[in-house]
Amino acid sequence: MDKDNQPLYEAILWCCQRSAQECKDIEESVAKETAITDAYVEEIGMHAMPGFQGPKVLWIYRHLPQVYKRTEQLLFPKDWLKTEISQEKRWATELSDLSGSGYLKLDGTLSELVMKVMKLNSRWVPEILPSTSQVGTVSEGIAKKTGLDVDTRIFGGGGDNPCSMLGNNAYLLESVGTSGTFSVRVKQPIVDGTLHPFILPDDRFNHPRGPRQPLHCIIDAASAIDYIAEKVYGKGRFTYEMLNRVARNTPAGSNGKIIIPFIHGQRVPYAPQGKLYIKGYDPTKDKREDLIRAVMEGVAYAMKYGFELLQRGMQKQKIAEPKRITITGGGSKGEEASQIRSDVYGKELINPHTEGAAVGAAYIAAAGVLDEPVEEVSARSFERGIQLSLQKPTFVIPRDENIRLYEEGYQRYLEILEEAIENNFEQKW
Repeated sequence: MDKDNQPLYEAILWCCQRSAQECKDIEESVAKETAITDAYVEEIGMHAMPGFQGPKVLWIYRHLPQVYKRTEQLLFPKDWLKTEISQEKRWATELSDLSGSGYLKLDGTLSELVMKVMKLNSRWVPEILPSTSQVGTVSEGIAKKTGLDVDTRIFGGGGDNPCSMLGNNAYLLESVGTSGTFSVRVKQPIVDGTLHPFILPDDRFNHPRGPRQPLHCIIDAASAIDYIAEKVYGKGRFTYEMLNRVARNTPAGSNGKIIIPFIHGQRVPYAPQGKLYIKGYDPTKDKREDLIRAVMEGVAYAMKYGFELLQRGMQKQKIAEPKRITITGGGSKGEEASQIRSDVYGKELINPHTEGAAVGAAYIAAAGVLDEPVEEVSARSFERGIQLSLQKPTFVIPRDENIRLYEEGYQRYLEILEEAIENNFEQKW
């Protein structure tokens, strides 16, 4: 942002891979500065990723010097919005979003070394406040445009996945939308170089079930399904109800077809060059409709890859694994797609049917108003919301006849994934 809180350049999306080289250079520079090979991971908790704010800054420094020179502030989207609609114009952020920046240390403080390597001026980072802190009040102009009352209080808020964890009152959470994430509440970070070390919003940093939310992310979930559906039916010529019906009428295992659903690269395993990779499909004689179920299964396999990372981390911390997985996001609304994921995980799924992230943000504001811990407010409000809701939670039970089939399918998926990486994702039909 410039000095007037206006964007200097179009937003670089979280799924953009343009700063892959910068990520490599950042880790190498930090290792050189410290004489420790994995110094960046030890400091930050995971490898540098192109979707993080910090590597994008280094990319802008190298490729857009005029934008870099005019920079006065770095804001996450919600933090810009808070500033834009408030009377006070106070630049502020909080730890849950900042823990996805690439330069926040595991102890919740900024890494001066990493920021120096990223060419990131420390004065660009806004004031860091608790998520439940009031950061302003709605301005008169915004009140007229929106119908909100003047002086409506504005609170710090949180990142999308941390808010979703709160809004669903979840312990182990699967979120499937454009991307797909798996996360869990724990007391200590799980540091394996691949899991995002998110911090849950709380002014007291004292969630009884843990203030940390290690998270696995696949870049393409519903976006991969959309991509395949457009190839099969054409853009705008399908609905999700239709895709779930097609998947339901295709046998488990998709008649031998397996899809690696990487459209925009991948974070885990790290493959910024990753592309769609299809095995077992002959376009001259096979039914194209089989690819619909195959891509749903591919997304489930990619999600399971991250789930296993979380499971290993939980085992190290001696954390009991819950019997159920809470699901959220647009992908949770597809009955057959959810059934496939339940079968692949071998786990029961529960769908609370809440708008998790938005509800979580509301809980944060409520905690700020009440001056209570977010954990207490979210648990109490969630239970009350379920009682009042017209839509009751639904459950997805794994089908025994498919669990073993998908265990074998997952092993084949891993073999094909290894092959795809070795071939640099170049498809040979």
